[in-house]
Amino acid sequence: MRSQSEPVRTCIVCRARRPAAGLTRVKFEVGWVVDGPAKGRGAYCCPAPACLEGVTKKGRLARALKRNFSDAELATLAEALGSGPE
Repeated sequence: MRSQSEPVRTCIVCRARRPAAGLTRVKFEVGWVVDGPAKGRGAYCCPAPACLEGVTKKGRLARALKRNFSDAELATLAEALGSGPE
């Protein structure tokens, strides 16, 4: 019998495959859920600063979550991830 292995996910920015526990999960419900318990479609991102900044660029998140986002929603996410304007 095979032992259960840890789930592997892909970062939407750098495309690196890593264990899900080492990635940041992003989901949009009524507002952004970052690494919280949430069911449904989510996207994963490396904790590297370059990846956290790249999440909101080039439509990667919209493609992964199959939803378009306004600039205000993306700005809110950037602040939640710590890569927003200071």
